[in-house]
Amino acid sequence: MYHRVLQLEVFGQAVKKRAAVAIIVAGFLFLLPGALWLLGHGLSSDDAAVALGPLARIPLEQLESAGSAAVVVTIPDNAQWTRIRQAWGEPEYLIAVAENPRGEGLIHCLDELGIRVTVTTKTGQVSLKIAQGWPYGYRGTCPQAGLELEPEPGTDLTIRVSSPPRRMPAGELVLVCYWQNVKDKLVGIGLDEDLLKMYRVTLPTSILLIIAGVTLLTRRRAAEGPKQPAS
Repeated sequence: MYHRVLQLEVFGQAVKKRAAVAIIVAGFLFLLPGALWLLGHGLSSDDAAVALGPLARIPLEQLESAGSAAVVVTIPDNAQWTRIRQAWGEPEYLIAVAENPRGEGLIHCLDELGIRVTVTTKTGQVSLKIAQGWPYGYRGTCPQAGLELEPEPGTDLTIRVSSPPRRMPAGELVLVCYWQNVKDKLVGIGLDEDLLKMYRVTLPTSILLIIAGVTLLTRRRAAEGPKQPAS
């Protein structure tokens, strides 16, 4: 009878130990969304909005009224843009005429509007080439979306535009950055942010489970008492 009781006690202690370990493992599993977020964490939605937003803007109504305009812009080279370049790579730069450049922008052909563009730095004129197609989030009225350039981060650019007297469409001449596969990049940001939301929910639960499991193990060892030295 004594051996039977002893066996039940040993069995009960083993069950408690396994239960405690299982609780601790469950706690660490609840940390998994946070681990995945840390491994895949790149940019936020705010970073993406900055990356895809216009770096410089000249309203077309200014061209319509004055016939010429200019803007000075510095190619960003701060901590946020360092993260953007590390995550997405170096961007392409595009000068184009766009309606609603922060939404589904419609790009107009520069030639059709008679707009001439020159870009200079402190050291001279910047080489421009005709861009084919248009960036993600835009649609165009012709295959030639605008003008491409390759400035270095931190460069000060002076963009000068001119046009003959004529009525201009609503919109702006903009300098924007673009990358390949932007849609996939934005989907990745969305998944990262979903994982972060899950992590914020599961973190308290995981901490409670780990504490509960460790507490059970500690109590079990205390109940067993110190181990007797072998004779």
